[in-house]
Amino acid sequence: MLAGTLDFTIPKDTDQTLSFTISGYDLRTYTAKLQIRKSFNDASPIVSLTQATGGGIVLGNGTFSWTFTNTQTNALSAGVYVYSFKIYNASGEKTRLIEGKITVTAEPTR
Repeated sequence: MLAGTLDFTIPKDTDQTLSFTISGYDLRTYTAKLQIRKSFNDASPIVSLTQATGGGIVLGNGTFSWTFTNTQTNALSAGVYVYSFKIYNASGEKTRLIEGKITVTAEPTR
């Protein structure tokens, strides 16, 4: 399966949840990871989500969601970042489901 591309915008210093539906995948048996970097070549992610309790990713039967806390969005300066979202089956095989750009908008209200 080829990774889909999805670009989206997150306001800085806010809590944001994005929910998705994907047919053909019961994701409840998978683990997952999402990482945000300034560029694909950066060694370390700025923000990382997992599906561990409180980790920001919830996997369901044909659904998944990402929750970014205001602490995480505040760690990102206004600008454009890249991300990828991978799922891992019980054997450890990984599939990159979605990748793209995240635009973080500035915080005008303090």
